[in-house]
Amino acid sequence: MNQSVFLTSYGNESGKDRGIIELKFSGGSFVRKSLFPLNGKSNMVINAGHRLITSVQDTIENYLIIMDEKGNEVRRITTEYFYSYGQALGHDLLLASFESGVDTLIDLRDGRCENVQHTRPGYTCAGRSHYIHKIRNDIISVDNALQRIYIYSGNNLKEYRTLDFKDENIRLISTSPEQDYIYLNTEISNELIVLNSASYSVVNRIKLTDRSGVFSGGNACSSDGKYVCVSLRGEDSICVMKMNASGGVKEQTKFLCGKMPRDLMILGHALLVSCTESDCVQAFDLDSGEMITQVGVCRPITFALN
Repeated sequence: MNQSVFLTSYGNESGKDRGIIELKFSGGSFVRKSLFPLNGKSNMVINAGHRLITSVQDTIENYLIIMDEKGNEVRRITTEYFYSYGQALGHDLLLASFESGVDTLIDLRDGRCENVQHTRPGYTCAGRSHYIHKIRNDIISVDNALQRIYIYSGNNLKEYRTLDFKDENIRLISTSPEQDYIYLNTEISNELIVLNSASYSVVNRIKLTDRSGVFSGGNACSSDGKYVCVSLRGEDSICVMKMNASGGVKEQTKFLCGKMPRDLMILGHALLVSCTESDCVQAFDLDSGEMITQVGVCRPITFALN
């Protein structure tokens, strides 16, 4: 395997590593290849074929940068909101603003956009749109503050229905095209909620930890749906679950990693972890939990979204 992995980094106090980092996976280990500097905060990058798309917030404005895979800026679009999650769908771009609780659909051909501001009756707090992705024929968005999932029908944000949860801070979804389930982790109850991807009914709840002061962070599913992994901040560990065909767990193991594991990415049989407070990216074998390699990066945040 010879593949590039892109991730965002906040960098250190002097700005070292701030921007998008490119790692190269070759010969069983990762090496740093490139840094694409950014003049502002970014915690989202989308790998859209031969383009990279990132949302940047500086002291004056928010904007999207579209660049080639060598880091050369191709286009810049000023936006009303700062985005932390997204997906490219041809000429359309789905975006979620955690900061503002807004979902956005942008037509990259002419810049036209649709915005949906999250609200929920009985909740006075602002929304936090934490995840957005097209799954089968629906666009799914998760609001971390309002405990609500938005399900948009078709290829726009005009019509939607909602699923409401109790106050457990639903966070991120992972899914596999080969399975009939989606996996939603929670921060307060520290569970992995398994939902049917057609009906969105809950089929299982899996406890990740009983320790206090711990909350689940990253959530990743292997492409074949056999593994689901969740990072646990405060415990500095990764929970790895081997799933069965009915949405249950065949085996659940846990291993330690660097401090403040933030995001996860599964690449082949390797699990990548961005360890923000240990200033590194670690790669582990999915079955044994043994570390394969470690690469130094100042305050790594999130891996590229597809």
